[in-house]
Amino acid sequence: MLEPIVPGRRGGGGRRWQQNYGAFAWRQVIEPGACEWTSAYSARDSFHGTGPAAVVIQAVFNARARTALAAANTLHLLLEGQEYGTDVAFGTHNVRGWWDIAGDLVAGFAGTLVYSPLHSYLRLRQQLSRF
Repeated sequence: MLEPIVPGRRGGGGRRWQQNYGAFAWRQVIEPGACEWTSAYSARDSFHGTGPAAVVIQAVFNARARTALAAANTLHLLLEGQEYGTDVAFGTHNVRGWWDIAGDLVAGFAGTLVYSPLHSYLRLRQQLSRF
Protein backbone atom coordinates (compact mmCIF):
# COMPACT_ATOMS: atom_id res chain seq x y z
CA MET A 1 0.00 0.00 0.00
CA LEU A 2 2.95 2.35 0.52
CA GLU A 3 4.18 1.75 -3.02
CA PRO A 4 2.99 5.12 -4.41
CA ILE A 5 4.19 7.09 -1.38
CA VAL A 6 7.87 6.13 -1.40
CA PRO A 7 9.84 8.04 -4.05
CA GLY A 8 11.84 5.87 -6.46
CA ARG A 9 15.60 6.41 -6.18
CA ARG A 10 16.81 3.99 -8.86
CA GLY A 11 16.79 4.33 -12.61
CA GLY A 12 13.83 6.51 -13.54
CA GLY A 13 14.55 9.34 -11.13
CA GLY A 14 11.78 11.26 -9.44
CA ARG A 15 9.02 10.85 -12.04
CA ARG A 16 8.83 7.12 -11.35
CA TRP A 17 7.00 7.48 -8.04
CA GLN A 18 4.49 9.85 -9.63
CA GLN A 19 3.69 7.18 -12.22
CA ASN A 20 3.03 4.76 -9.37
CA TYR A 21 0.17 6.99 -8.23
CA GLY A 22 -1.60 6.44 -11.54
CA ALA A 23 -1.23 2.67 -11.32
CA PHE A 24 -2.34 2.73 -7.69
CA ALA A 25 -5.42 4.86 -8.49
CA TRP A 26 -6.29 2.50 -11.35
CA ARG A 27 -6.07 -0.56 -9.08
CA GLN A 28 -8.10 1.06 -6.30
CA VAL A 29 -10.81 2.87 -8.24
CA ILE A 30 -11.23 1.86 -11.85
CA GLU A 31 -10.27 -1.80 -11.94
CA PRO A 32 -12.41 -3.06 -9.02
CA GLY A 33 -15.39 -1.01 -10.21
CA ALA A 34 -15.23 -2.41 -13.73
CA CYS A 35 -16.48 -5.85 -12.71
CA GLU A 36 -18.10 -5.21 -9.35
CA TRP A 37 -21.90 -5.12 -9.34
CA THR A 38 -22.41 -5.75 -5.65
CA SER A 39 -22.03 -3.62 -2.55
CA ALA A 40 -18.57 -4.95 -1.69
CA TYR A 41 -16.99 -1.51 -1.37
CA SER A 42 -15.97 0.10 1.88
CA ALA A 43 -14.97 3.62 2.89
CA ARG A 44 -11.35 2.45 2.62
CA ASP A 45 -11.74 2.21 -1.14
CA SER A 46 -12.93 5.81 -1.30
CA PHE A 47 -10.05 6.97 0.92
CA HIS A 48 -7.37 5.21 -1.13
CA GLY A 49 -9.07 6.00 -4.44
CA THR A 50 -9.86 9.70 -4.23
CA GLY A 51 -6.56 10.54 -2.51
CA PRO A 52 -4.34 9.14 -5.27
CA ALA A 53 -6.71 10.65 -7.85
CA ALA A 54 -5.93 14.09 -6.41
CA VAL A 55 -2.21 13.35 -6.63
CA VAL A 56 -2.54 12.21 -10.24
CA ILE A 57 -4.34 15.47 -11.05
CA GLN A 58 -1.57 17.41 -9.29
CA ALA A 59 1.21 15.58 -11.11
CA VAL A 60 -0.30 15.34 -14.59
CA PHE A 61 -1.81 18.82 -14.83
CA ASN A 62 0.73 20.52 -12.56
CA ALA A 63 -2.23 21.74 -10.52
CA ARG A 64 -2.09 23.31 -7.10
CA ALA A 65 -3.05 21.07 -4.19
CA ARG A 66 -6.30 22.95 -3.57
CA THR A 67 -7.38 22.65 -7.21
CA ALA A 68 -6.53 18.94 -7.32
CA LEU A 69 -8.42 18.36 -4.07
CA ALA A 70 -11.53 20.05 -5.47
CA ALA A 71 -11.30 18.24 -8.82
CA ALA A 72 -10.82 14.79 -7.26
CA ASN A 73 -13.71 15.26 -4.86
CA THR A 74 -15.94 16.56 -7.66
CA LEU A 75 -15.13 13.49 -9.74
CA HIS A 76 -15.84 11.30 -6.70
CA LEU A 77 -19.20 13.04 -6.20
CA LEU A 78 -20.07 12.36 -9.85
CA LEU A 79 -19.07 8.70 -9.40
CA GLU A 80 -21.32 8.38 -6.35
CA GLY A 81 -24.16 9.97 -8.33
CA GLN A 82 -23.58 7.49 -11.13
CA GLU A 83 -23.72 4.59 -8.66
CA TYR A 84 -27.00 5.83 -7.24
CA GLY A 85 -28.42 6.43 -10.73
CA THR A 86 -27.42 2.94 -11.81
CA ASP A 87 -29.18 1.48 -8.78
CA VAL A 88 -32.38 3.36 -9.62
CA ALA A 89 -32.31 2.75 -13.37
CA PHE A 90 -31.03 -0.82 -13.55
CA GLY A 91 -31.75 -2.28 -10.12
CA THR A 92 -28.14 -2.90 -9.13
CA HIS A 93 -27.07 -2.75 -5.49
CA ASN A 94 -24.01 -0.46 -5.37
CA VAL A 95 -25.44 1.89 -2.74
CA ARG A 96 -26.79 0.66 0.59
CA GLY A 97 -28.39 3.97 1.59
CA TRP A 98 -27.75 7.69 1.98
CA TRP A 99 -25.31 6.96 4.79
CA ASP A 100 -23.22 4.87 2.38
CA ILE A 101 -22.86 7.80 -0.02
CA ALA A 102 -22.13 10.23 2.81
CA GLY A 103 -19.53 7.89 4.32
CA ASP A 104 -17.82 7.39 0.97
CA LEU A 105 -17.68 11.14 0.31
CA VAL A 106 -16.26 11.87 3.77
CA ALA A 107 -13.68 9.09 3.40
CA GLY A 108 -12.72 10.36 -0.07
CA PHE A 109 -12.32 13.89 1.23
CA ALA A 110 -10.17 12.62 4.09
CA GLY A 111 -8.05 10.69 1.58
CA THR A 112 -7.39 13.83 -0.43
CA LEU A 113 -6.46 15.67 2.77
CA VAL A 114 -3.81 13.02 3.46
CA TYR A 115 -2.46 12.16 0.02
CA SER A 116 -2.32 15.64 -1.54
CA PRO A 117 -0.19 17.34 1.15
CA LEU A 118 1.99 14.24 1.34
CA HIS A 119 2.58 14.47 -2.40
CA SER A 120 3.41 18.19 -2.11
CA TYR A 121 5.85 17.47 0.72
CA LEU A 122 7.60 14.68 -1.18
CA ARG A 123 7.79 16.78 -4.33
CA LEU A 124 9.31 19.70 -2.41
CA ARG A 125 11.76 17.40 -0.64
CA GLN A 126 12.80 15.94 -3.98
CA GLN A 127 13.35 19.41 -5.47
CA LEU A 128 15.40 20.54 -2.46
CA SER A 129 17.57 17.43 -2.60
CA ARG A 130 18.73 18.37 -6.09
CA PHE A 131 20.55 21.44 -4.80
